[in-house]
Amino acid sequence: MLAGIALSGVLSAIYVHGGHAWVLGLVMLVPWLCTMDTRPTLPGALMSAWLMSVAFTAAAFWWFGLAIGDYTRVGGSIGLAVLLLLAPVFQPQFLAFSLVRHLAGKRHGPAVRALAAAAAWVGAEWALPKVLGDTLGYGLYPSAVMRQFADLGGSAGLTVLLLLANEGVALAWARRAGGWRKVSKPMVYAALVPGVIAAYGFLHWPCTPRRPVKRCGSGWCSQSGRLRAAPTRIRRPSGGARSSRHAFRDDLRRGGAPARRRRALVGNRLPHHLRQPQE
Repeated sequence: MLAGIALSGVLSAIYVHGGHAWVLGLVMLVPWLCTMDTRPTLPGALMSAWLMSVAFTAAAFWWFGLAIGDYTRVGGSIGLAVLLLLAPVFQPQFLAFSLVRHLAGKRHGPAVRALAAAAAWVGAEWALPKVLGDTLGYGLYPSAVMRQFADLGGSAGLTVLLLLANEGVALAWARRAGGWRKVSKPMVYAALVPGVIAAYGFLHWPCTPRRPVKRCGSGWCSQSGRLRAAPTRIRRPSGGARSSRHAFRDDLRRGGAPARRRRALVGNRLPHHLRQPQE
């Protein structure tokens, strides 16, 4: 049991670092889930959840314990020890997940057990107070494609899908002695999770398509006709104030962006020397 929890803790430590490690979110809880299946009693499941909460806290939030120690001036080691001691309170979703998973597994099959346990996980994160408001779905943020699925279910939806993928891999590992037919079905379900997330991400990324841009008049316009940029430049001839005034008047006659800004400032009442000649 301890080996599986330690391995899940190591994978969690790599997962929270971000980057390409987001892939580990699909399998990082598999060693812990496999150890839970070997302890079918309720006290054993709760003990496993308590140890996993300690391992996960030490792997992902060790810095928070050091910060507590520095802030309270009791030392980083004492702050980390207090945080690990209160790990079930800091990460209560592990206890809720294990409890519901154990109770649902007695009356229902693996599919219902996995769904009920995942619902208990996100329900505990929503209902119970969490200091940092963390969840497993945040680990998919480095992937611009995978994080698009948050449009549908938010970070909680991503967490549920990650838990289901871990459950599928763990079930396949538990059935490995039955041959590929026993293993293929849960592995297909586990593979559907990243497949669905990636498909949705590719279809909705980028979310806002670019509008074609065309040149209109003295500015760049989109198809809607709204001015996006005005590259018109005011000429600056070297002829003194009078030449600069005439150059600015020519820009006003062309109806460029400076003219519009100028008219907006003075309320379309220009000085006499800047007015356009009436035809």
